[in-house]
Amino acid sequence: RAAGAWSAGVLRVAVGLLRLLGPSLPNLPVGILRALTDGPGQPKPWRALQLARALRPARAFLQTFNPDVIHAQGTVLPVVERFLYRGLRVPLVCTVHDARAHERRPWLGSFTAFYRDFPWLICHSDSTRRQVQRAIPRARIAVVPHGAYTALVTPLPTTGDARHRLELPAASRIALFFGFIRPYKGLELFLDGL
Repeated sequence: RAAGAWSAGVLRVAVGLLRLLGPSLPNLPVGILRALTDGPGQPKPWRALQLARALRPARAFLQTFNPDVIHAQGTVLPVVERFLYRGLRVPLVCTVHDARAHERRPWLGSFTAFYRDFPWLICHSDSTRRQVQRAIPRARIAVVPHGAYTALVTPLPTTGDARHRLELPAASRIALFFGFIRPYKGLELFLDGL
């Protein structure tokens, strides 16, 4: 029902982004907050400082836009981000991308404390739901599988065309690893499996 109301322009949704991938879905009744942009090369303390400076304009945007619901897409810096949503008189929902931090960095703040501030949570798997439920027993959680980013990609080339464009031999084995190279990603297991 919410998706139908949103697409019909009846429901106003605010989307807060640290990075904007681009206007992939134009003309939707959505307010996009561009309080700051960051890049993967920026250290987290610098990002935390930028985010802290963006809190006031971000809250002003949310209060002016007056959405029917605010949907937060997880957290990067919970110690700072939790103050963005606290006290707003709007229904809040948060998608949990990480039940807990992958690396021990106490200065980031507690993911659990951040998620506890939301009346509703969305997890992409039952495994993540169980982790969050153990940490926050009374949390209201819906499991919604991660969607495909079809609006963000062009049609896929055939295997032959892709190999040709990337100058890869037709018969070679190909493996893909994406994201940050961090210990928790298991790159060594990936390479051992080749």
